[in-house]
Amino acid sequence: MIAKQIYSGRTVSDAWLQAFTAVAEAPGQRLYHLVVQIDAAHRELPKIRHIADDVLASLKLADEPTIVTVRNTIFPKGLVRSVNSPSDLPRAFEEGREGRKRLRVSNAKGRYFERLIALHRSDGQPFNQLAHTIEKLKGAKARARYEIDLMTEVDVPDGLGVYSSERDADKPSRMGFPCLSHLAFQTEQNRVHCVAFYRSQDLSTRGYGNYWGIGQLQEFVAKEATLTPGTLTVIAGIATLGITRENARQFIERAGEATP
Repeated sequence: MIAKQIYSGRTVSDAWLQAFTAVAEAPGQRLYHLVVQIDAAHRELPKIRHIADDVLASLKLADEPTIVTVRNTIFPKGLVRSVNSPSDLPRAFEEGREGRKRLRVSNAKGRYFERLIALHRSDGQPFNQLAHTIEKLKGAKARARYEIDLMTEVDVPDGLGVYSSERDADKPSRMGFPCLSHLAFQTEQNRVHCVAFYRSQDLSTRGYGNYWGIGQLQEFVAKEATLTPGTLTVIAGIATLGITRENARQFIERAGEATP
């Protein structure tokens, strides 16, 4: 069924919990066109994250990463802190590639963060979309940047595209990587808002890490552009849960007790 309202919260944790609950209560644990708005997406309630990780660990789901690991696919905080400028991120990411392979944290299909900082276009040259967008936001005068993302490697819009129509359109698995297809930023006075679009999203195993990663990316973009992070809006074409209704109910009860 189509989601009938916008779910919102002050932090990643309470906004995600509202969205999770809505999907858990929906027929078939599936909602179309789920919209979540987060006031301060770079902030969280650690108790909620720990409970979510505990629940997933107890289910022993094969190959499901922790929330921090999911966050790092979008915003590897340690790597970002190691550089002096967004333009240095491709070099730092490449230098750490072998270490990620040894730790088995690499994805054969790539990472969202890699596409943000080193997207390979048709001419074979990598493009640092993140640094480019930050530079454009520094001089932004308009209150909004309107975009329609029909992205190719050749024509990169003002947002941060991670889905590539040129690279990904013919892949057989349409619900695999990348599910996140577009990020866009809009300025309002000294604030920078962000909109993220997912083709599909599993809120039980990926949702929290997705929201948190984009929120911290938004905070980084704002800081580098001498702005303040504003609202994050996440739109999921299809939102689902990868756990049973009973497991979801138990998690909601535990999380509710930890919510202030």
